[in-house]
Amino acid sequence: MIEVTHEYGLEYHAWLNPYRATVSSNVSIIEKSGTIRNVVDYDDQKLQADKKSVFGSLKNRAGKTPSGSNYQNPVFSEGKQLEHNVVLGAEDKYVLNPAASETIEHLENTIEEIITNYNIDGIHFDDYFYPYTATYSSIGTVKEYKGLSFSTEPKVDYADYQAYKTAGGELSLYNWRRENVNKLISNLSKLVRDKNAQKETPCAFGISPAARWAPSLEACSANPERGAEGGMSGSCNNYYSYSDLYADTKKWVDEEWIDYILPQAYTKLGSGYEEIVRWWSEAVKNSKTKLYIGTATYQLDSWNDVSEVYYQIRYNQSEKLNVSGYVMYDYTSLTKGKGKIGINLVTRGCFKNDALTPIYSTYNYKNTVEELSTIKKIIASEENAYDVLVEKVNDAKAYAIYQFDDIESIKTENCLASNMVAMNLNSDDALSIKKYDETKIYVLATISKSNTIYIGETIDFTKNINHVPMVTITDLKSEYLLNDSVNFNITIDDVDKDILDVKVYAVIGKNEQMIRSNQFESGTIKINWNHNISTDTNGISIKVVVNDGFNEVTYTSEKFKLVEYCSQHSFELADCTTPKTCSLCGYEEGEPLGHDLEHHEGKDATCTSAGYEEYDTCKRCDYTTYQEIPALGHEWVDATTEAPKTCTRCKETVGEKLPTEKKNCKNKKTILTIVGLISLSMTLITIKRKEY
Repeated sequence: MIEVTHEYGLEYHAWLNPYRATVSSNVSIIEKSGTIRNVVDYDDQKLQADKKSVFGSLKNRAGKTPSGSNYQNPVFSEGKQLEHNVVLGAEDKYVLNPAASETIEHLENTIEEIITNYNIDGIHFDDYFYPYTATYSSIGTVKEYKGLSFSTEPKVDYADYQAYKTAGGELSLYNWRRENVNKLISNLSKLVRDKNAQKETPCAFGISPAARWAPSLEACSANPERGAEGGMSGSCNNYYSYSDLYADTKKWVDEEWIDYILPQAYTKLGSGYEEIVRWWSEAVKNSKTKLYIGTATYQLDSWNDVSEVYYQIRYNQSEKLNVSGYVMYDYTSLTKGKGKIGINLVTRGCFKNDALTPIYSTYNYKNTVEELSTIKKIIASEENAYDVLVEKVNDAKAYAIYQFDDIESIKTENCLASNMVAMNLNSDDALSIKKYDETKIYVLATISKSNTIYIGETIDFTKNINHVPMVTITDLKSEYLLNDSVNFNITIDDVDKDILDVKVYAVIGKNEQMIRSNQFESGTIKINWNHNISTDTNGISIKVVVNDGFNEVTYTSEKFKLVEYCSQHSFELADCTTPKTCSLCGYEEGEPLGHDLEHHEGKDATCTSAGYEEYDTCKRCDYTTYQEIPALGHEWVDATTEAPKTCTRCKETVGEKLPTEKKNCKNKKTILTIVGLISLSMTLITIKRKEY
């Protein structure tokens, strides 16, 4: 994290809460009633048992240092020593006892270890000293505590104070607490400055206390122990670092123990903000301690005002105030909601010029650079726009380009924010000139660790020019079907005809999938991405990274999606059996039309012609229920002398009758006559029998 911060030319300050030991506890010494918190009679035996359990377990998990020696941490002490070194605060959290010498020694060792082993630029304390105080009113029964305020275990706190008094101390209980914190800040200030004398790059020591230092004595006539001479206007019962945390932050400024103070002015203009800033501006006027003002960007949503931050900064810049900087809390609020909109207003309206990191008059910075930076390459990024790459040199904090009207005006004292067109805080990034004016003279400057500006060479924009490859993507559709490959064209135009390293990625959410990687010259690349995505996926983009050896260009396409069914269908009309259907993706919508039927009568089949049953046909399509009845065929009876061969159904005949034979014709007639008589006789006999 430190390395990344420095790569961007920023400072890394290590944020610590000096006394905090835990963020919760299993016991409590207070009773809450609304916003009122009172210290009560508590079960000390139960409290100490919990303390030993919590920190005994922590010690077992921590084990030993790599060297094998035990951690020298007050929370790892035991018995009576632990009972004294760690106390339960009125916020129901365990804290290191501010009055214990072991606490100060531990914090000194911690800060020394951090500064020695890590290349940090600052030690930063939050507004966390004595816990936020509560009043021990008549709820408790210990008479010595009556009328006093406690923020840690009264049994330990009061005993420490009595030991101080016995040793000849004359301060009140509350001023004694403040002196405990003063001793810590004073000791750490000396430690930091002694370490800085051995460091090439100093480490600042800063604190961000509550916005208000102390109320005035006049405002606290009923509670004079809360007020202070020269205190701020307002109610005695407001939240003050002096009164509620026993942190005399103004004294730290007066004594110049800290390099910067950062009051948390977490309020709006018109609601006390101006008074806080003006009071602190006056407080630091004769001190080497710098004043930074903090604001709560995380409150912009609740304030419902995206411009509040912008106007606070403009107020600090426009008034004759001793404000050296501005700090926003917290970072995540700058990336969403009204905080994101608000910071965009700030960057456009207030942070137009790059800024150098601060220096503190308490420390010695290297004032010179061994050599001046020179131009490595000039890149024509756009029309009348250039990116200037410079050679980095030792001991430089930054590189800048200044613009002058003529040669005579090229002087260090004329290198101002108003004519600085670009700055690079010792990173590998190019110095970008957005609007080149050929009537002006541009000069490269190298800036030392002490913020001293050294003017270097005049920039000749006719030499060492390298043009940025231009990348375009064409024929990329807004959506593709899952079963299809993604086809598009990439065109790269490089005036310098460099050999280009080209990488093509599909960006899917936070993941990147390499599509192609090869070297290429100017021209068009046809891409056919055969993906393996099987479900609908939105927000895919194509990223093309082109490197010509001097600079890297990244082009990202508009987003597209892969879908099973396209979002804009090309429907073919529904018919009798198929609903309305997209010709692109096959998506169906609605219902088929169904058949529009017309009924037809049937026709009987004949011997020689086919027939058919009753049937229906569709008026829209070729649907039919028509079924043919095959022709029946003839049923022939052989020819006789009486008739030719004849069909019994249709009476069609074929051929001739059989010929008649003339001989024996008389005999045949006689026989027929006899047969006829016999038949008649039989008939008569039958009738006679019936009569009987």
